[in-house]
Amino acid sequence: MAKKFGVRVEEFGLGFPPRLFGKKFGETLYSINLLPFGGFVKIYGQEESVDNPRSFSTKPIYQRALIVLGGVISFWIIAAILLSIVMAIGVPTMIEDEENHNLINPKVQITAIVPDSPAEKAELKIGDVIRKLKFQDEQLRIDKVGQVQEFTQ
Repeated sequence: MAKKFGVRVEEFGLGFPPRLFGKKFGETLYSINLLPFGGFVKIYGQEESVDNPRSFSTKPIYQRALIVLGGVISFWIIAAILLSIVMAIGVPTMIEDEENHNLINPKVQITAIVPDSPAEKAELKIGDVIRKLKFQDEQLRIDKVGQVQEFTQ
């Protein structure tokens, strides 16, 4: 919005300083910063009154308001897009007991292996899915964590 109204943008930063990387294109420094909690735009004439037609302070009040609101709104939109992507991809969730859950594809998946455990000696890997357990003549189809616990006790 600032450039649209002819205001000089000194820096556009993703994250908050200290700066990790920056590259200048034209008169604007584009930077990537250490603290990934939002971003900022440093606008010429925003902190003090400068008598220059490209200064933020010389623009009419409606243009200054639109410039400030444009930054806030754009970061809200970016946050909504990122949150939508994360929610669409999803993350694996461990549940203690799925009796009260409507699961489409219930499975018991290995999420961690204790060093020097029987699981490690059996060369199980993180991400493996346990479908059946068999001991001597006893065989059990597995679709709940509790069934594995009962079988191994």
